[in-house]
Amino acid sequence: MLAGLRQGYTPGRAFERKARNIYLFVVVELAVAAAIYRALGLSFSNISLALPSGAAFLFLTSAWLGRRAGFTRVATWLEATALLFIQAAAGWALFFPATVWALPYADRWLSAADQAVGFDFPSLYRAVRNWPFRTIYHSFDWQPPLIILILVLARRDVWTFVLAIAVSLVMTAVVYPFAPAIGPVGYYGLGPVGSWTHMIDAMRDHGVRVISPKMMVGMVSLPSYHTAIGVICVWATWPLRILRWPFVAINAAMIFSTIPYGQHYLIDLIAGGAVAVVAIIIAKRLEVNDPQPSTAGS
Repeated sequence: MLAGLRQGYTPGRAFERKARNIYLFVVVELAVAAAIYRALGLSFSNISLALPSGAAFLFLTSAWLGRRAGFTRVATWLEATALLFIQAAAGWALFFPATVWALPYADRWLSAADQAVGFDFPSLYRAVRNWPFRTIYHSFDWQPPLIILILVLARRDVWTFVLAIAVSLVMTAVVYPFAPAIGPVGYYGLGPVGSWTHMIDAMRDHGVRVISPKMMVGMVSLPSYHTAIGVICVWATWPLRILRWPFVAINAAMIFSTIPYGQHYLIDLIAGGAVAVVAIIIAKRLEVNDPQPSTAGS
């Protein structure tokens, strides 16, 4: 087993070359976020909000040391998993300044788009509102790390997968302020407005610039990031025949759950799917142009 883990050893090299595009994304995100936060006077109220990223950097350091020691596959798993969470934190930081700049709520237009294709949110919501969606909705949290582990064990490339997720998050952050929403439950009077509306109102309308833990909530309506991740997860596992249909089923259910549980309009899901397709194309083209072989299968 030890010999297998040391297979593909490259003396003196700590970094996986095919991960460099992800590092570039993270550096650019952090640099842009730092500049915008400074310009807008944004800050975080509690250092504990950065602790998850700190743990990911420990994973990253372990990956670099592991690759230098020759444990290539273990290092690939650690590095890819760490970059998954670091890019998520870097991308998430962009949503707060985007909220400051957000346009007025777009529910009228989002609702009109749904009605134009014959989608009736109130009827669907009343029919399924008591279904147990919580568990499948939150599969969003554990699927990407699990898929990274599966791809490493299957000796498949993980970097295009992680890069596609990073690209989709940046695209979501760019589109989000153009169509913030109360959400269909509140808009149609089916229940209270979502907690994110209080955060959007505070930052956009009332000048709040200190980000507290209670403001760390999902805030995006269009495009649906859950849908983007679901499509990317299906794409990543599709070549693995034994896992293809289980992941199709899991993600079909997760994407459906974003309508009643995540309070998304149908047009949000369509936009999220489009984001995923564009992100996959960009990630594949960036990686295809990389002449260096991946060590994911070493």
